[in-house]
Amino acid sequence: MKLNLDQLRAAASGVSYVAEEDGAVAFHRFTERQEELYRRERSKFANRPLMSAGVKLRFRTASGRLGIKARVDTELRRRYFSMEVFANGKKVGELCNFDVNTIPFNYIFEPFETGSFSDCFELGEGEKEICIHLPWGIKMNLEEITLDDGASFVPVHTDKRLLCLGDSITQGYDALHPSQRYAARLAELLSAEEHNKAIAGEIFFPELAELLSEESAPDYISVAYGTNDWDQKNVEELEGNARAFFASLAAQFPESELIVITPIWRADCETADRPVSFTELAQIIEEAASCHPKAHVVNGLDIYPHDKAYFPDGYLHPGDEGFRCYSDGLARVLKEIGMIKGE
Repeated sequence: MKLNLDQLRAAASGVSYVAEEDGAVAFHRFTERQEELYRRERSKFANRPLMSAGVKLRFRTASGRLGIKARVDTELRRRYFSMEVFANGKKVGELCNFDVNTIPFNYIFEPFETGSFSDCFELGEGEKEICIHLPWGIKMNLEEITLDDGASFVPVHTDKRLLCLGDSITQGYDALHPSQRYAARLAELLSAEEHNKAIAGEIFFPELAELLSEESAPDYISVAYGTNDWDQKNVEELEGNARAFFASLAAQFPESELIVITPIWRADCETADRPVSFTELAQIIEEAASCHPKAHVVNGLDIYPHDKAYFPDGYLHPGDEGFRCYSDGLARVLKEIGMIKGE
């Protein structure tokens, strides 16, 4: 039984819209107006909103098998991808273009194959809840999802909504597995549906903030910009963009719990010649966020190891183990402030 467009649309979480494109199904995490904003104002990033970061397919079924056929493409230097399949919270397999047992530590720019991929997964007996994590760093068109003929199919959604805003690390760079991204794990901690609008290379972008109210108000918002602002902007521009961004969030979503994560440690943060230190950068962001009535600021320097061994690229982007450290550190702080329950 092949799931049709309406069924896939119903099962998709973390999407703004779902469309049939070139004989396959594309899952869009940005609205059409937000995509147009990037084409108009951020042309060098225009393909990044099309990447499926944070998108999941969730449904209940009694099917014993699940088939996936997908077409992946990328215009970026990162060519690896994984599409993970979970049944009742346990991973049963993944559709990917790498071997986790032989992949080198610095896998970032390896020439992995793209194109069409397919596989079939054993789900076991009885009804179970399926969660399929789509890739975070490529454009993926889903050609088909198949279940046993006549199998049950019931979409699953979570009442609460988490809006994730940020740069490459929030998008997922350089997790091998999409389920290991800190944004995915934060959504689990909050029992919320992840809506990821992070863009690699992005800075505080007030024009994007202005368009966020096109969709339902989130219960939670996480914001993690700053490391690219530190690289690219002077102090006046950084402060102005951050203040305008948070002011927009405060005006549109005053009831949303706002989690502000200042930049995590990077290998050059103490040696690079920049207008402000990383400590001062965190202070600027915290001050800008103070206009929001429910802002909670997490100091990124306190939650992530100051060790480049956790970066596959050697200085900036976490791998799976680095993201585990990030998620654990973030969970510790959120427990301390009472946002999530401690064990």
